[in-house]
Amino acid sequence: MAGGGVRTPGARVLALSAALAVVVVAVQAAMWHLTGAPSPRGAGPLLLGTLVLLFALAERFTVKFPVRRGAHTMTLSEIPLVLGLLMIHPALLVLVRLAGALAGLILLRGQRGSKLVFNTILYLTQATMAAVVFHLLGGPADPYGPVGWAAAFASTFVADLVSIVLISAVIALHDDSQEWRRLMSADVKELLQMPLVAVSTTLALVTALLVRQQIWAGLLLGVLVFAAYRVFDRYAQQTRTHQQVEDLYRFTRSLDGLTDARDVARTTLDQARDVVRAEETALIVPQDGRLLRMRMHGRDRFEVTPVNGSGDPGSGHHSGQAVADRITRGHVEGPTAAEPGIARDAASEVPLDHPPAAVNRDASEDSGTVDDDDWWRPARTGTPVLRPQSIAVPVRLGELSGVLYVSGCLPDTPAFTDDNLRLLQAMASHAGSALSEARLLERLRHTAAHDPLTGLPNRQRYLADLQEATDTAAADGRTVGVLLLDLDRFKDVNDGLGHDTGDDLLRQIGRRLEDRYGAHGTVSRFGGDEFALIIRDGGSQEAILALAEDVRRTVELPAPVGDLELDVQVSIGVCVAPEHGADADRLLRRADLAMYAAKDSRCGVRVYRAEDDHDTARRLALMAGLRVAVDAGTLTVVYQPKVDPAGGRVLGAEALVRWQHEGRPVPPDEFIPLAERARLIGPLTAHVLDTALADCATWRGLGHPLTVAVNLSPDMLTDPALTGQIEQALSRHGLPAAALTLEITENAIMADPTNARRTLDALHGLGVKLSIDDFGTGHSSLGRLAHLPIHEMKIDKSFVRHIVTDHTRRAVTDAALQLARALDLTVVAEGVEEQDELDYLRRHGCHAIQGYLISKPIPPVEFLTWLTTHRSAGQLAV
Repeated sequence: MAGGGVRTPGARVLALSAALAVVVVAVQAAMWHLTGAPSPRGAGPLLLGTLVLLFALAERFTVKFPVRRGAHTMTLSEIPLVLGLLMIHPALLVLVRLAGALAGLILLRGQRGSKLVFNTILYLTQATMAAVVFHLLGGPADPYGPVGWAAAFASTFVADLVSIVLISAVIALHDDSQEWRRLMSADVKELLQMPLVAVSTTLALVTALLVRQQIWAGLLLGVLVFAAYRVFDRYAQQTRTHQQVEDLYRFTRSLDGLTDARDVARTTLDQARDVVRAEETALIVPQDGRLLRMRMHGRDRFEVTPVNGSGDPGSGHHSGQAVADRITRGHVEGPTAAEPGIARDAASEVPLDHPPAAVNRDASEDSGTVDDDDWWRPARTGTPVLRPQSIAVPVRLGELSGVLYVSGCLPDTPAFTDDNLRLLQAMASHAGSALSEARLLERLRHTAAHDPLTGLPNRQRYLADLQEATDTAAADGRTVGVLLLDLDRFKDVNDGLGHDTGDDLLRQIGRRLEDRYGAHGTVSRFGGDEFALIIRDGGSQEAILALAEDVRRTVELPAPVGDLELDVQVSIGVCVAPEHGADADRLLRRADLAMYAAKDSRCGVRVYRAEDDHDTARRLALMAGLRVAVDAGTLTVVYQPKVDPAGGRVLGAEALVRWQHEGRPVPPDEFIPLAERARLIGPLTAHVLDTALADCATWRGLGHPLTVAVNLSPDMLTDPALTGQIEQALSRHGLPAAALTLEITENAIMADPTNARRTLDALHGLGVKLSIDDFGTGHSSLGRLAHLPIHEMKIDKSFVRHIVTDHTRRAVTDAALQLARALDLTVVAEGVEEQDELDYLRRHGCHAIQGYLISKPIPPVEFLTWLTTHRSAGQLAV
């Protein structure tokens, strides 16, 4: 930072020190003029030497009280200060204070550099201001009389206040512009520590009075002074311990509810810097095979940068990890005894009243700096590092290991101590847990919002991005292009060459689109052979159509897959916002209509036209037919079995509703939203519930003690009459409440948390089992999930498919299983279609499975037949 001038913290502190030195010289010159030169028959060498010694020793016997973001350090220097005010000339007092300060700060506290300069000038300023106050208030009166006593008390309180103001100024100059605001709002009694100042001033006055009569009486008072120091030191130690507990409690509270890893890191760094009184904090964590450093320094500057070197993805148990990061820091406060370190698991709690773990204490000449690349490396292997000017502790992130470090003591803190190390270890333990939870949530969110085959955003993410793009474009007067792509005759590839070849082709098409058009907006895969693009700031409709033609040519380039080179054809539907609408769902629906029109006309690219939109008529027809079906009770209910993978026992079944309109099946994803929109979801759910409970009663009557699960719509979850309806249905069919499981999605709970929680509590009180359906695809937090009255968690099929070969899905599923065990929840995995998937889930403690490997959803009569055919001695062969 050379050339930074007074912009650097050290230069700003030196500039302040120089200004204070000028003030001290000017005030002393004025006092010399008013009081005259020191008398030749005044203080002798013995008295001056004694005062120098007392001032120096005061730096050894310090008492620290935590105050705001800093520590108020008391040194008992009021005793020699009062003696000097009473016995020697102000100019001599400043010289004696200078000699004592330099001796104490250099020899006893090991200070160097700008901190030594500032502290020395601070002491001279205190002595000068105390002398001014003493002579203004005491005047010609007897300094050993009551007036002199009052003047001495006022002088020491002013000196203490000067110290607080100047230290706050240094903190503000260093890295905290808010220090002045906190100073103005602080409690005066907390700031001044008046009891200690009053006691030390009283002891000084008593000493002065006794020494006038008997000089050796000062030795007896020395014992009393030391005893007073011990009492105040013990009190300060208890105060610091209490403050550390409060700091740790406040830190854990601040982490509660944070679900973003960056927010967790920023909160950790901000509070660690505050409670440990450091200039800089950093968190070094492994991410994607490398090390990432998040650093807070200066005036709340937060930086995220990669660390030079390799990020060992393991747990950090190899001492040869290359973790290099160059950071510029300050001077050493002073040497400490070296002690070899040993590895320690930092994930365990570190009680604040216990001594810290064995640490690596480096006492080399420049051990207080962190200019070397790997001073904190031992922390990654489990060994905390404690230096006078820096601390590094391990942070456990599951099987991985990171480092939390602080460096650079604030001006009011001589050096970091074991207390700071213990506190930082405790914070690192909590931070590691919070970061692990946030990372798990981020993986779940990423998996839920991305296609597992191509890694592209899925339909849900695409719709969110599209709505954001159209809203922004509407405000800026721009256009947005929506392109929906469907590969022609892709089914022939799957049927003729196999699904693996089809998957390779889809991945290759996804890479082409992302590489060429990702900079223009969002490239997404909806599933099957459908892709979609958002073209931000697309310009005119003609420009968007021209880009769509370019997309077609890009997709239709020959695709080498294995030993083959496939020719691909694509149909693309195009619509433009705001011309064709501003709602994301409507735009996508109209692009879909245009795409099918392009497919029917074999024209490759087709822009939406008003005559393409037959959706409204179909929707109205379906809604009318659905109302008739609900009223007539012609909806059918099918059942998919749930099986214990460990023993093969059939545990129950999930009830699923089916509907045929005019002889054609209508997908549930289409008619359930219609039922919600038409306010038919209540009677539809009642029909499914009544049918499912009746069939469950039949199974139980035939000797099959099974349970049945029914899905609840978000609209039903906030219905105050729901609990009563379920209780009546259970009573009507003679079933216990435990025979029924209600499946609720995460989003249903988050839509109206207050009313949803009220309903869940009522259902839980009734005895009905509650299940979180499609876990990981919604937006709930683990903190909220832990407090819900749920019994079961269902892992979405998107995480189960290819779990044996896909590391990402396996990691998410394992994390969900671990979470369920921690919360004492039953885990059901849905969508199990392969034997190796079942074997993996069985080995890892999944409680129940369902999927086509066991059975597709089947009608009630076939379900009973299936039970009879496939059960042998109460067990299913899995």
